[in-house]
Amino acid sequence: MSRRMVTIVIILAAVLLFIYVANTRRFTTGDVKPLPQAAPLRVTLSAPSMSLLQKAEKLMAEGNFDEAVALIDSQLPDFAKDTENIEDVVALLLLKADIYEARNNLLGIKGAYQTILRDYPNTVLISEIQEKWESVNMKILFSKVIDEERNDIRYEVQSGDTLGKIAQQFNVSVELLRRANGLTGDLIRVGDNLKIPGSKFSVLVDKSLNTLFLKANGDVIKTYTVATGKDNFTPQGEFTIVNKLSDPVWYKAGAIVPPESPDNILGSRWLGISKPGYGIHGTTDPDSIGQNVTQGCIRMRNADVEELYAILSIGTEVVIIE
Repeated sequence: MSRRMVTIVIILAAVLLFIYVANTRRFTTGDVKPLPQAAPLRVTLSAPSMSLLQKAEKLMAEGNFDEAVALIDSQLPDFAKDTENIEDVVALLLLKADIYEARNNLLGIKGAYQTILRDYPNTVLISEIQEKWESVNMKILFSKVIDEERNDIRYEVQSGDTLGKIAQQFNVSVELLRRANGLTGDLIRVGDNLKIPGSKFSVLVDKSLNTLFLKANGDVIKTYTVATGKDNFTPQGEFTIVNKLSDPVWYKAGAIVPPESPDNILGSRWLGISKPGYGIHGTTDPDSIGQNVTQGCIRMRNADVEELYAILSIGTEVVIIE
Protein backbone atom coordinates (compact mmCIF):
# COMPACT_ATOMS: atom_id res chain seq x y z
CA MET A 1 0.00 0.00 0.00
CA SER A 2 1.40 3.43 -0.97
CA ARG A 3 2.19 6.07 1.64
CA ARG A 4 -0.66 8.19 0.21
CA MET A 5 -3.16 5.34 0.68
CA VAL A 6 -1.91 4.74 4.23
CA THR A 7 -2.44 8.42 5.01
CA ILE A 8 -6.00 8.32 3.62
CA VAL A 9 -6.82 5.21 5.66
CA ILE A 10 -5.52 6.84 8.85
CA ILE A 11 -7.58 9.97 8.20
CA LEU A 12 -10.72 7.94 7.55
CA ALA A 13 -10.16 5.95 10.72
CA ALA A 14 -9.75 9.15 12.71
CA VAL A 15 -12.97 10.57 11.27
CA LEU A 16 -14.89 7.38 12.07
CA LEU A 17 -13.49 7.38 15.61
CA PHE A 18 -14.56 11.00 16.05
CA ILE A 19 -18.10 10.22 14.83
CA TYR A 20 -18.31 7.25 17.18
CA VAL A 21 -17.15 9.28 20.19
CA ALA A 22 -19.52 12.13 19.30
CA ASN A 23 -22.48 9.78 19.12
CA THR A 24 -21.62 7.28 21.81
CA ARG A 25 -23.59 6.90 25.01
CA ARG A 26 -23.65 9.59 27.68
CA PHE A 27 -21.62 7.54 30.16
CA THR A 28 -17.97 7.05 31.09
CA THR A 29 -16.08 4.53 33.18
CA GLY A 30 -14.75 5.65 36.51
CA ASP A 31 -11.27 6.55 35.24
CA VAL A 32 -12.48 8.84 32.43
CA LYS A 33 -13.57 12.40 33.15
CA PRO A 34 -16.67 13.80 31.43
CA LEU A 35 -16.03 16.37 28.73
CA PRO A 36 -16.81 19.95 29.78
CA GLN A 37 -19.61 20.15 27.18
CA ALA A 38 -21.07 16.77 28.19
CA ALA A 39 -24.79 16.20 27.95
CA PRO A 40 -26.80 16.59 31.19
CA LEU A 41 -27.32 12.84 31.47
CA ARG A 42 -23.60 11.99 31.84
CA VAL A 43 -22.84 9.77 34.85
CA THR A 44 -19.98 7.57 36.04
CA LEU A 45 -20.53 3.82 35.65
CA SER A 46 -18.84 0.62 36.74
CA ALA A 47 -16.86 -1.52 34.29
CA PRO A 48 -19.42 -4.41 34.28
CA SER A 49 -22.29 -2.11 33.36
CA MET A 50 -20.19 -0.44 30.67
CA SER A 51 -19.42 -3.86 29.22
CA LEU A 52 -23.11 -4.77 29.15
CA LEU A 53 -24.01 -1.40 27.65
CA GLN A 54 -21.49 -1.90 24.87
CA LYS A 55 -22.85 -5.37 24.06
CA ALA A 56 -26.42 -4.07 23.98
CA GLU A 57 -25.40 -1.06 21.88
CA LYS A 58 -23.64 -3.35 19.41
CA LEU A 59 -26.83 -5.39 19.04
CA MET A 60 -28.79 -2.18 18.61
CA ALA A 61 -26.38 -0.91 15.94
CA GLU A 62 -26.85 -4.18 14.06
CA GLY A 63 -30.60 -3.74 14.13
CA ASN A 64 -31.16 -6.52 16.68
CA PHE A 65 -33.40 -4.44 18.94
CA ASP A 66 -35.32 -7.30 20.51
CA GLU A 67 -32.08 -9.12 21.36
CA ALA A 68 -30.68 -5.92 22.93
CA VAL A 69 -33.77 -5.51 25.12
CA ALA A 70 -33.67 -9.20 26.07
CA LEU A 71 -29.99 -8.90 27.04
CA ILE A 72 -30.67 -5.90 29.27
CA ASP A 73 -33.72 -7.54 30.86
CA SER A 74 -31.76 -10.72 31.58
CA GLN A 75 -29.05 -8.80 33.45
CA LEU A 76 -31.07 -6.08 35.17
CA PRO A 77 -32.10 -8.20 38.20
CA ASP A 78 -28.47 -9.02 39.01
CA PHE A 79 -27.38 -5.40 38.70
CA ALA A 80 -30.34 -4.23 40.78
CA LYS A 81 -29.48 -6.77 43.49
CA ASP A 82 -25.67 -6.61 43.56
CA THR A 83 -24.56 -3.14 42.55
CA GLU A 84 -24.16 -0.34 45.06
CA ASN A 85 -24.28 2.18 42.24
CA ILE A 86 -27.89 2.72 41.20
CA GLU A 87 -26.64 4.69 38.22
CA ASP A 88 -25.59 1.38 36.62
CA VAL A 89 -29.20 0.20 36.62
CA VAL A 90 -30.44 3.62 35.53
CA ALA A 91 -27.99 3.59 32.61
CA LEU A 92 -29.29 0.22 31.45
CA LEU A 93 -32.88 1.41 31.66
CA LEU A 94 -31.98 4.57 29.74
CA LEU A 95 -30.42 2.48 27.00
CA LYS A 96 -33.58 0.39 26.96
CA ALA A 97 -35.55 3.63 26.48
CA ASP A 98 -33.21 4.54 23.60
CA ILE A 99 -33.87 1.18 21.96
CA TYR A 100 -37.61 1.68 22.25
CA GLU A 101 -37.20 5.18 20.84
CA ALA A 102 -35.40 3.74 17.81
CA ARG A 103 -38.44 1.49 17.34
CA ASN A 104 -40.84 4.41 17.95
CA ASN A 105 -42.33 2.41 20.83
CA LEU A 106 -43.76 5.18 23.00
CA LEU A 107 -45.19 2.84 25.62
CA GLY A 108 -41.82 1.11 25.96
CA ILE A 109 -40.06 4.46 26.45
CA LYS A 110 -42.62 5.49 29.04
CA GLY A 111 -42.23 2.18 30.88
CA ALA A 112 -38.45 2.46 31.09
CA TYR A 113 -38.60 6.01 32.46
CA GLN A 114 -41.42 5.07 34.81
CA THR A 115 -39.37 2.23 36.29
CA ILE A 116 -36.55 4.67 37.06
CA LEU A 117 -38.89 7.21 38.65
CA ARG A 118 -40.56 4.54 40.77
CA ASP A 119 -37.59 2.40 41.80
CA TYR A 120 -34.60 4.76 41.63
CA PRO A 121 -35.82 8.23 42.68
CA ASN A 122 -32.40 9.03 44.17
CA THR A 123 -30.60 8.92 40.83
CA VAL A 124 -28.69 12.09 40.02
CA LEU A 125 -30.61 12.14 36.74
CA ILE A 126 -34.06 12.28 38.31
CA SER A 127 -34.97 15.77 37.06
CA GLU A 128 -33.97 15.04 33.48
CA ILE A 129 -35.78 11.70 33.50
CA GLN A 130 -38.93 13.25 35.01
CA GLU A 131 -38.94 15.79 32.19
CA LYS A 132 -38.48 13.10 29.54
CA TRP A 133 -41.23 10.98 31.08
CA GLU A 134 -43.65 13.92 31.06
CA SER A 135 -42.77 14.62 27.44
CA VAL A 136 -43.51 11.05 26.35
CA ASN A 137 -46.79 11.17 28.29
CA MET A 138 -47.87 14.05 26.06
CA LYS A 139 -46.68 12.28 22.92
CA ILE A 140 -48.78 9.24 23.80
CA LEU A 141 -51.82 11.33 24.68
CA PHE A 142 -51.65 13.21 21.37
CA SER A 143 -51.10 10.07 19.29
CA LYS A 144 -53.14 7.09 18.17
CA VAL A 145 -51.30 4.85 20.65
CA ILE A 146 -53.70 3.12 23.05
CA ASP A 147 -52.42 3.37 26.62
CA GLU A 148 -54.38 0.79 28.58
CA GLU A 149 -52.84 2.09 31.80
CA ARG A 150 -54.78 5.32 31.12
CA ASN A 151 -57.97 3.44 30.15
CA ASP A 152 -57.79 4.45 26.48
CA ILE A 153 -60.17 2.60 24.15
CA ARG A 154 -61.01 2.27 20.45
CA TYR A 155 -64.42 3.43 19.31
CA GLU A 156 -66.02 2.65 15.95
CA VAL A 157 -67.92 5.60 14.52
CA GLN A 158 -71.63 4.89 14.20
CA SER A 159 -74.26 6.37 11.90
CA GLY A 160 -75.33 9.77 13.22
CA ASP A 161 -72.08 10.34 15.16
CA THR A 162 -70.27 13.65 15.08
CA LEU A 163 -66.95 14.45 16.70
CA GLY A 164 -68.73 16.75 19.13
CA LYS A 165 -71.26 14.08 20.04
CA ILE A 166 -68.54 11.52 20.67
CA ALA A 167 -66.57 14.02 22.75
CA GLN A 168 -69.64 14.70 24.88
CA GLN A 169 -70.40 10.98 25.23
CA PHE A 170 -66.95 10.21 26.59
CA ASN A 171 -66.41 13.55 28.36
CA VAL A 172 -63.29 14.53 26.42
CA SER A 173 -62.53 17.72 24.55
CA VAL A 174 -63.07 17.85 20.80
CA GLU A 175 -59.54 19.18 20.30
CA LEU A 176 -58.07 16.22 22.21
CA LEU A 177 -60.03 13.83 19.98
CA ARG A 178 -58.68 15.62 16.92
CA ARG A 179 -55.07 15.54 18.04
CA ALA A 180 -55.20 11.97 19.37
CA ASN A 181 -56.50 10.76 16.01
CA GLY A 182 -54.48 12.94 13.66
CA LEU A 183 -57.55 14.84 12.43
CA THR A 184 -57.25 18.30 10.92
CA GLY A 185 -61.01 18.93 11.12
CA ASP A 186 -64.22 17.43 12.43
CA LEU A 187 -64.96 15.16 9.46
CA ILE A 188 -65.38 11.51 10.47
CA ARG A 189 -66.95 8.56 8.65
CA VAL A 190 -69.01 5.59 9.73
CA GLY A 191 -66.66 2.73 10.50
CA ASP A 192 -63.70 4.91 11.45
CA ASN A 193 -61.88 3.67 14.54
CA LEU A 194 -61.08 6.51 16.90
CA LYS A 195 -58.86 6.53 19.94
CA ILE A 196 -60.81 7.73 22.98
CA PRO A 197 -58.50 8.91 25.79
CA GLY A 198 -59.88 7.30 28.93
CA SER A 199 -58.27 9.35 31.67
CA LYS A 200 -60.18 11.61 33.97
CA PHE A 201 -58.12 14.79 33.98
CA SER A 202 -57.81 17.26 36.82
CA VAL A 203 -55.58 20.18 37.75
CA LEU A 204 -53.77 21.07 40.97
CA VAL A 205 -52.16 24.49 41.36
CA ASP A 206 -49.65 24.98 44.18
CA LYS A 207 -49.25 28.71 44.75
CA SER A 208 -46.20 28.30 46.97
CA LEU A 209 -44.36 26.56 44.12
CA ASN A 210 -45.94 28.49 41.25
CA THR A 211 -46.55 25.09 39.69
CA LEU A 212 -49.55 23.59 37.93
CA PHE A 213 -49.88 19.81 38.00
CA LEU A 214 -51.89 18.03 35.32
CA LYS A 215 -53.33 14.77 36.63
CA ALA A 216 -54.77 11.75 34.85
CA ASN A 217 -56.85 9.47 37.07
CA GLY A 218 -55.26 11.13 40.08
CA ASP A 219 -51.64 10.68 38.93
CA VAL A 220 -49.48 13.64 37.91
CA ILE A 221 -48.48 13.29 34.25
CA LYS A 222 -47.15 16.80 33.50
CA THR A 223 -45.97 19.80 35.49
CA TYR A 224 -45.94 23.41 34.35
CA THR A 225 -44.32 26.47 35.87
CA VAL A 226 -46.90 29.27 36.16
CA ALA A 227 -47.33 32.77 37.55
CA THR A 228 -49.88 33.37 40.31
CA GLY A 229 -51.34 36.40 42.07
CA LYS A 230 -49.35 39.03 43.85
CA ASP A 231 -50.26 39.63 47.49
CA ASN A 232 -51.98 36.23 47.57
CA PHE A 233 -54.70 37.38 45.13
CA THR A 234 -55.13 33.92 43.59
CA PRO A 235 -58.08 32.24 45.32
CA GLN A 236 -57.76 28.91 47.08
CA GLY A 237 -60.30 26.13 46.90
CA GLU A 238 -61.95 23.63 44.59
CA PHE A 239 -63.27 24.90 41.27
CA THR A 240 -64.20 23.63 37.80
CA ILE A 241 -63.51 24.78 34.24
CA VAL A 242 -66.66 26.64 33.13
CA ASN A 243 -65.62 28.14 29.79
CA LYS A 244 -62.86 27.96 27.19
CA LEU A 245 -61.79 30.64 24.71
CA SER A 246 -59.24 30.56 21.92
CA ASP A 247 -57.54 33.94 21.25
CA PRO A 248 -59.62 35.67 23.94
CA VAL A 249 -60.55 39.33 23.98
CA TRP A 250 -59.45 41.08 27.18
CA TYR A 251 -62.13 43.24 28.72
CA LYS A 252 -60.48 45.62 31.12
CA ALA A 253 -61.76 48.78 32.78
CA GLY A 254 -62.64 51.26 30.10
CA ALA A 255 -61.19 49.28 27.19
CA ILE A 256 -61.59 46.22 25.00
CA VAL A 257 -58.22 44.74 24.00
CA PRO A 258 -58.35 42.51 20.89
CA PRO A 259 -56.55 39.15 20.75
CA GLU A 260 -53.83 40.35 18.37
CA SER A 261 -52.83 43.29 20.57
CA PRO A 262 -49.51 43.02 22.41
CA ASP A 263 -51.33 44.63 25.33
CA ASN A 264 -53.70 41.64 25.66
CA ILE A 265 -52.27 39.96 28.75
CA LEU A 266 -54.47 36.86 28.32
CA GLY A 267 -52.26 35.39 25.61
CA SER A 268 -53.57 32.73 23.25
CA ARG A 269 -56.02 30.78 25.46
CA TRP A 270 -58.43 31.26 28.35
CA LEU A 271 -59.80 28.58 30.68
CA GLY A 272 -62.31 30.21 33.02
CA ILE A 273 -62.90 28.66 36.43
CA SER A 274 -66.02 28.70 38.58
CA LYS A 275 -64.69 31.64 40.60
CA PRO A 276 -66.09 34.56 38.52
CA GLY A 277 -63.39 36.66 36.87
CA TYR A 278 -60.60 34.14 37.41
CA GLY A 279 -59.04 31.62 35.10
CA ILE A 280 -55.97 29.99 33.58
CA HIS A 281 -54.58 31.84 30.58
CA GLY A 282 -51.56 32.54 28.41
CA THR A 283 -49.34 35.59 28.43
CA THR A 284 -47.59 38.29 26.44
CA ASP A 285 -44.92 38.45 29.13
CA PRO A 286 -43.24 35.02 29.35
CA ASP A 287 -40.51 36.41 31.64
CA SER A 288 -43.15 36.77 34.38
CA ILE A 289 -43.71 32.99 34.58
CA GLY A 290 -42.66 31.60 37.94
CA GLN A 291 -43.46 34.80 39.84
CA ASN A 292 -46.32 36.12 41.99
CA VAL A 293 -47.33 39.01 39.73
CA THR A 294 -50.89 38.52 38.44
CA GLN A 295 -54.16 40.05 39.57
CA GLY A 296 -55.22 36.58 40.72
CA CYS A 297 -55.37 34.48 37.56
CA ILE A 298 -53.00 31.63 36.78
CA ARG A 299 -50.69 32.66 33.96
CA MET A 300 -48.90 30.17 31.68
CA ARG A 301 -46.60 30.28 28.68
CA ASN A 302 -48.72 30.25 25.53
CA ALA A 303 -47.39 26.87 24.34
CA ASP A 304 -48.21 25.37 27.74
CA VAL A 305 -51.74 26.78 27.99
CA GLU A 306 -52.47 25.69 24.42
CA GLU A 307 -51.47 22.14 25.37
CA LEU A 308 -53.62 22.26 28.50
CA TYR A 309 -56.53 23.80 26.58
CA ALA A 310 -56.53 20.86 24.18
CA ILE A 311 -56.67 18.34 27.03
CA LEU A 312 -59.19 19.80 29.47
CA SER A 313 -62.94 19.79 28.93
CA ILE A 314 -65.68 21.84 30.55
CA GLY A 315 -66.28 20.57 34.08
CA THR A 316 -62.66 19.59 34.77
CA GLU A 317 -61.77 19.95 38.46
CA VAL A 318 -59.24 22.64 39.38
CA VAL A 319 -57.88 22.66 42.93
CA ILE A 320 -55.77 25.62 44.09
CA ILE A 321 -53.76 25.28 47.29
CA GLU A 322 -51.56 27.59 49.30
